[in-house]
Amino acid sequence: RDSPSEAPVFVAFNEANVGPKITPLADNLFGAVYHMLAKLIDDSNPFQRSKLAALQEKVKLHANRSIINGDAKNLSLDAKTPSMKLRDRQKVSTTFHGAGLVVPYDKKNDVGYREIPESNASLKKIFKNIVEADTEQAKIKGLDVLHELITNVQFANDEGDPGMGIELGLDAFAYGGESLHNSIRHLLTVGYELVNRDEFSAIISAHLDRRVKGPDVDMFKKYQ
Repeated sequence: RDSPSEAPVFVAFNEANVGPKITPLADNLFGAVYHMLAKLIDDSNPFQRSKLAALQEKVKLHANRSIINGDAKNLSLDAKTPSMKLRDRQKVSTTFHGAGLVVPYDKKNDVGYREIPESNASLKKIFKNIVEADTEQAKIKGLDVLHELITNVQFANDEGDPGMGIELGLDAFAYGGESLHNSIRHLLTVGYELVNRDEFSAIISAHLDRRVKGPDVDMFKKYQ
């Protein structure tokens, strides 16, 4: 979701061991399962395909039944619903994860967001120089470049454009690396507070304290 006070806009898919890309599937869980099953069917062998297709059909029947019965919360199986299309028009940037960023933005007065003065390729190089630095001196040099951007963010925040800092924080978060954690925490906690999304500030702080690299993210495994 874009704001803790709003309903989620879509259910998405991500492969943590591949990268940060977020792929929207549908605007509800049943639609997401339906489209995930379609992907699994395409990639499965003939023996698995029939079972997956049968399960997909059950999901479809359940969703159609909700529409026939006039359920106020009817379950669309569309991959791109009107609410998702509306969000696409509201996005101010793409972000590294691909799902985009939506923040309060006054288009007429151009207030709420300004672009980061670096290309995505340049940003990734900046993050790489910090995360993969061979020496402490090299890391400090890389952080100096990032801190220049953070200074620009502070000016943007003061002038009513908190979207820039949120985007930079999300891009650093998507890139990953413990050396970026302090900058991520600062950018996102300040940015979210400026757009009244304080709950997201608490979430990102708690997550960074326990962030795990790779696909094995089960925090409860050790207690089993």
